[in-house]
Amino acid sequence: MSEPAEICSVCKGWEWSGQQPNYDHIHPVRDLPEEQDFGARLVMRGFAAGFAGLEGEGVSQTWVFFEDLEPALTFGRVGQMSGYDISGYGVYAAARDICFESESGQRVTTLHVSIPALNDEAAMQDAFTQQA
Repeated sequence: MSEPAEICSVCKGWEWSGQQPNYDHIHPVRDLPEEQDFGARLVMRGFAAGFAGLEGEGVSQTWVFFEDLEPALTFGRVGQMSGYDISGYGVYAAARDICFESESGQRVTTLHVSIPALNDEAAMQDAFTQQA
């Protein structure tokens, strides 16, 4: 991951972006980028669980990427059961985008998060019913 000189305008403009050690950028999007695997770029579609504690308490805003919906929903819900460290979570369609920037010589990892969240009761019921 690169060390950005400052937070990009897209990351700065969204309250749930935060700074994390595993992503250079976290961007809210309407449309996710298409999957691709070309030498210098890999884009995988899946789902992201975002969670955080109350401001000043608990876990700071964190994102975890999953290839499938069911583990993302389970991860978010189980995390919130801590009651102390995680006060809220959301599960979103997402894309993990890893590219190598030849100019800087750095690997840049961006999480594209599609709004709105998918973790309402109906979405969870559908996801787990399909597995049965």
